[in-house]
Amino acid sequence: MFHLPPKIYNPNGSIRKAGFEIEYTGLEPSQTAVIVQNLFGGQMERINSIETKVTHSKYGDFSIYLDSIYLRKLDEFELTKEFDFVKDMLTSVSELIVPYEIVTPPIPFDHLD
Repeated sequence: MFHLPPKIYNPNGSIRKAGFEIEYTGLEPSQTAVIVQNLFGGQMERINSIETKVTHSKYGDFSIYLDSIYLRKLDEFELTKEFDFVKDMLTSVSELIVPYEIVTPPIPFDHLD
């Protein structure tokens, strides 16, 4: 059972919210997005091979990605075919040691359980 903190309302009288970053391994972003969709609704939006979003869920937008800012930034550049190969290789190696991450939207305290 999830225990609520003692103060669940902010000074304006609105329910407080919390967001989470959950690290994991073993599933690709698209596989994880299907689970998020099944739990909270929304539409899957594939950004690239290492990043997927679930938008318009009942709580907002979830981001799911390989937790490496460097690999995610590579997609901002126009890459040659040769460099694409290097990026794919770096991604494959990174998946062995870098976790994936789910970033949740702010979820109301009374829905955290």
